[in-house]
Amino acid sequence: MSKKILAMFMAVAMAFSLLPVTVLAEENKPVAKVGDVTYTSLDAAVEAAKNTDDAIIDVLADCTTAGLNLSKDLTIQGAEGLESKPTITFNKEGIALWGKALTFKNCNVVMNGIGSTPYTAEWNWQTICASKNASLTLDGATMTMDGTGTAGNVHAIYFCSNNKLNLSNGSELKIENYNQDALEWDGGDGGYNVNIEHSTYTSNNNRSGFTGTFCARIDNSTVNVINSRGNGSNGSHFDIKNRSNVKFNDNGSHGLSAGNLTIDNSTVTANGNGANGIHTIGTLNICNKSNVEIKNNKCSISSQWTKPGAFYMGGTESKIEDSTLVIQDNFGSGIYQKNKNGTLTIADNATVNIMKNKAEKLGFGGGIYVNGTANISKNVELYNNHAEKAGDDIYSTGKITFGDVGEGWVLDDCDHDINGWYDDGSGYSDGTYSRWAAHTYPSYISQFSEFDKETGLATLDYEVALKAAHDVIQENPIQPDSGRAHSKSKEATKLVKQSDGTYTSDVTLTLPSVEEAPVYDVVFVLDKSTSAELEQNALDMLKQLQDQIEGTQTTIKVGVVIFNKEAHVTELKNLTTEYAQIEEAIKEKIESGTNTHAGLLAGKELLDNDNDKDVTADHKYLIFVSDGITYTYNKTPTAIAWGFFADAEKHFAGPDNYASKYGSNVPPANWSEWLTSVGQQIQDLDSKYEYPYGTEPTEITVSSVSKTTANSVDKALYLTNEAYQSAKTAGYHCYAMEAEGTAGKNFPWGPSFMSYLAGGKEVSFEDIHNDIYYLLSEGSTVEDVIGYGKDNRGNAYNFDFVNDMSKLTLKVGTETLEATDLSLDLSYGDANETARYGFAPKRVQITTDMDQSNIPEQDPYSYDYVLHYYQNGKDGNSDECFVWDINVPVSKFAPVSLTYQVKLTNAQTASGTYGTYDKNGSQKKDSLYTNKSATLYPVDSDGVRGIPENFQKPTVSYTVSGGNSGGNNGGNSKPSLNTKDHYGYIIGYPVDYYTGQPTTDQTKKPVRPEGKITRAEVATIYFRMLTDESRTKFWSQSNAYSDVKAGDWFNNAVSTLSNAGIIAGYEDGSFRPNGYITRAEFATIAARFFDVTYNGKDLFPDISGHWAKDYINQAANKGFVNGYEDGTFKPDRNITRAEAVTLVNRTLDRHPDKNHFTKDMLVWPDNMDQTKWYYADMQEATNSHTYQMKENSDKTKYENWTKTLPIRNWEALEKAWSNANSSQGNGNVV
Repeated sequence: MSKKILAMFMAVAMAFSLLPVTVLAEENKPVAKVGDVTYTSLDAAVEAAKNTDDAIIDVLADCTTAGLNLSKDLTIQGAEGLESKPTITFNKEGIALWGKALTFKNCNVVMNGIGSTPYTAEWNWQTICASKNASLTLDGATMTMDGTGTAGNVHAIYFCSNNKLNLSNGSELKIENYNQDALEWDGGDGGYNVNIEHSTYTSNNNRSGFTGTFCARIDNSTVNVINSRGNGSNGSHFDIKNRSNVKFNDNGSHGLSAGNLTIDNSTVTANGNGANGIHTIGTLNICNKSNVEIKNNKCSISSQWTKPGAFYMGGTESKIEDSTLVIQDNFGSGIYQKNKNGTLTIADNATVNIMKNKAEKLGFGGGIYVNGTANISKNVELYNNHAEKAGDDIYSTGKITFGDVGEGWVLDDCDHDINGWYDDGSGYSDGTYSRWAAHTYPSYISQFSEFDKETGLATLDYEVALKAAHDVIQENPIQPDSGRAHSKSKEATKLVKQSDGTYTSDVTLTLPSVEEAPVYDVVFVLDKSTSAELEQNALDMLKQLQDQIEGTQTTIKVGVVIFNKEAHVTELKNLTTEYAQIEEAIKEKIESGTNTHAGLLAGKELLDNDNDKDVTADHKYLIFVSDGITYTYNKTPTAIAWGFFADAEKHFAGPDNYASKYGSNVPPANWSEWLTSVGQQIQDLDSKYEYPYGTEPTEITVSSVSKTTANSVDKALYLTNEAYQSAKTAGYHCYAMEAEGTAGKNFPWGPSFMSYLAGGKEVSFEDIHNDIYYLLSEGSTVEDVIGYGKDNRGNAYNFDFVNDMSKLTLKVGTETLEATDLSLDLSYGDANETARYGFAPKRVQITTDMDQSNIPEQDPYSYDYVLHYYQNGKDGNSDECFVWDINVPVSKFAPVSLTYQVKLTNAQTASGTYGTYDKNGSQKKDSLYTNKSATLYPVDSDGVRGIPENFQKPTVSYTVSGGNSGGNNGGNSKPSLNTKDHYGYIIGYPVDYYTGQPTTDQTKKPVRPEGKITRAEVATIYFRMLTDESRTKFWSQSNAYSDVKAGDWFNNAVSTLSNAGIIAGYEDGSFRPNGYITRAEFATIAARFFDVTYNGKDLFPDISGHWAKDYINQAANKGFVNGYEDGTFKPDRNITRAEAVTLVNRTLDRHPDKNHFTKDMLVWPDNMDQTKWYYADMQEATNSHTYQMKENSDKTKYENWTKTLPIRNWEALEKAWSNANSSQGNGNVV
């Protein structure tokens, strides 16, 4: 054994002897010194310095340490004269500081994967830990700390109490990849400071960058806190100054969360954080040319400690001055000013942009939400924010001062210019609110403009929700068939030929519609507590309406429901003849109980049951008058046996139930939310607790759970709201009015509930009268653009307004108003105006400063109605039009109509019928419009401008006689196709497919499915497929085309289909019969056979602006044509014969199926391949047959052929048709 050991020692000795001398020298090289003594390891130097205060260790070379456990002040610095800073690498444990100061100077420190300090008994979950009063300083040094590989509970730097972290002279501290915090404080007695001066601090991918109440001073330095899993910081005070650049970006929760925050001449960004961007709870001051950017924060947290705001201000004072602040694209309020005792000031010299923020979670104040006081400079850009519930841009429950909107602001909802502040949900807190709506019907436009003329500012100290927006825009009017517009109509008379060869039509605009029957239902639902004064006001309104309908054709029927615990109903009575009975019903006195639900059910039932076809929903009015204090429900009064304790166990139903449950009679803060909550309680309630009111219940709820159980008041209010909303949903005009009784003072939740039903608006009988009586208020206008375009044959047409006062008629009811020509003086008004006409001059308003001896009876410049005519458009360079000003209210009972004349200036001379007559536009014809558009710009009876509305567009027609020997239509119906008989409508070409020689053998004739087809051939196909009645009705052998002659084989087909309005020629007057037909032209022909409309988006991307766009959309929507695989239609591509017959088959409602043909059918040599997509359609087009129409399992149709018929002799048939319809001979045929 001893020999083996000796041999081992000798081997080791030989191995060492082979090492270079320099390696041995490196092992003993000094790496540090203390004073004049050098050490070969840093740990040895530290050990030697332990007994010396303020010891300094000079590091001579890169070295390692197992960890530092220090109870003395110590400086570790790179020695002077080194070429580069030495690197100190920790390879086992980190640093434990016991109340002393450690400084790293002019060196690099690397602490990767270090998960514990040397004090492993307790500080085994920190890389660096400092007890009270200890400090860590980097002076011209770098420290890199990487937590990769450490345990899940390890923190980077952990301060226990009153510690300091100092970075100076270009130092850099980089901490990354820790599962816990980069820098954390754990309580103490205050004064915990982080001083970063001319240095850089980076926290990346840790739980947090700063955690605890530090006083962080950042001076001319760079700080990057990014990718934290929690807050970037949490609770520290920050003083950022002297051109510092600080980023708190992409952190999982808040970005920069601070107590006090000062940003002075520095740049701060807080972007992409999971919660708020910047969150302050103390004093905030941004000043001295600072730049702050807060973007793309998710604002995801809403709790008792925080609310979702990109810039959360929770302190008592927040100031922004002489700096730039940009808050954009956040998912919370741009600024959330939390403190009710706090003040936010944005100075005039600050540049602030708050845009594109979305208050989704909180739902209020997309731009700014104010609870305290906010003074906002009028220079702040605050628009294009959005809020889920109220106040897209501003929501304030405190006191806010702000200015009007700025120049050049454009609304992102619609790209329209912003022109003011508009109400956007004020009153949300009590559930009575409306959001701004200028593009939908009904619109809601309420502009705020009460700005001080001197300062340009407004101060509001009540709940306000505002949006920077615009008034109703005169674009995209409501279409006349939308069912949402004011009653109106437009009619045109048939064209009359004048001596000069032109045609004229009289066009009438009527408000309300000339077809509308003036019959109205008004139902009162009155609480027994309704005051005598309100009853009289209701009667006064009815008396006024009675007087106003006298002498008109208007009928008003009035029903009355008086309710206590039950509803007492007076059926609908005629206001004109039965007023006394209506008055008696309204004044009826009853006692005992209040059942608002039963009252509304009865009132709605009265309206529902009036089946008079002339009384549409829009002509029905429900007027609900009550104090809202209710406690029974259902038609048969019902209550809930709700147990409660009030000096004893009780269960009776009454208004006191509300206070018993909720602790007082104070109404809910938000009725909408209350109703949702109570609705769930009602759903959960067992029906066994409900009983007929006035009887004894068998089951009573337990009083111990009464706070979460619905009682009689709850359900009565809930069902009352449900009934009221149901009436509104039915389209009835509904009004809720407080009864003004004394009980409301004792139970304020009742009147508050009525206010909720009324949408927060005070309603009077005068308001209701105006809604019933007036269609429009003064200030409404109509703009009519005179018609032009192409007729049903593709010919251009143009109408002119006949500028002749004698052709103008304006009526109010049955009275015709005299017109006055105001064109002699156009010096006032629009410079582009061609003529002006007034109707009904207004009477002069006499004032004391007038010469009383010479007062004209009428104002020569002011008329009830004025027509402004613009020959070259309102801008002097556009479409001819006129504008009709309506300067007085328009009554529903006395329609206002304006009749004017248009003249067709370029009538066609070729025989045929041009256009189709549609008197009022109801049939939606598509040619010879008398007007390009006619649009009403309404002002409603409450003075609010509404969404523009289009009138229907009537069309006219005229017939030119000549060259037509019989059967000319002269009417306006479309020809019909023979969809019953399945005749083959094309035959093979008379040449041998194989030899090219002429042949009569049908089996050798080709049908050329992939060949092109001419316009004449297509005309012939459809001509053959007309019903006999249509062919006779529209028969013609003459046409206006320069290249279709009487002797041409296709003349009958072209002339007849042209006469029917199915085909048209080109602008040069030709038809081009031998030209190949395009896909667009074929789709147009197919669509013209059918009364189809299509108002959606283009169905193909390549037809926008194409002349046949409408026809292509109609044909595609009908299923006649399809596009290509790439989604395009290729409208100008020539159609193939296969495509043509496929389209024809679809228009004829044919459904060939190759599996259900007869065996003896004709088969063509170039249509033998059954795999071709067109095989079945070509066979259908070339074989006459009988059939049965069947359905597949998926309901698609297919034909089952039952017999093959002989080929039709189209030549003989056409001769017969010609002989029957023409006195001029047979003419040529195919």
